[in-house]
Amino acid sequence: MLNEVEKFGLSVSEIAVLRHIHGADSVVNLIMRSNDRKPIAGERERLDNLYGPKATHDIFGVGVGNMPQDLDDEEEARIATSAKAKKAALEKSDEDFESAVQAEVERRMAKEADAKTADKAVANG
Repeated sequence: MLNEVEKFGLSVSEIAVLRHIHGADSVVNLIMRSNDRKPIAGERERLDNLYGPKATHDIFGVGVGNMPQDLDDEEEARIATSAKAKKAALEKSDEDFESAVQAEVERRMAKEADAKTADKAVANG
């Protein structure tokens, strides 16, 4: 069973923790808006509180020296590609929705026109 959770404002270190806990393939559809460089010491404490010190120790070891601040080039390219694909899918979804709304409007207008024609036929009876 798949569970989907949207999270916003993730640090690079938090992405690493989530991948460690859930598996590398489980953290997907990342959209990088900016690299908010949170202070490393504060970020380590925040991640310890959220995910437990064992998770952060397993990944980063003792202290804060091994916590990543930036994504590597390959990861940034993957995120950019994913973001473009997601944007295209959303645009397609919007187009499909607009087409469905237009079809429904046209169906209702045709139904009203048919009802008016039927009313005139009865009146002229």
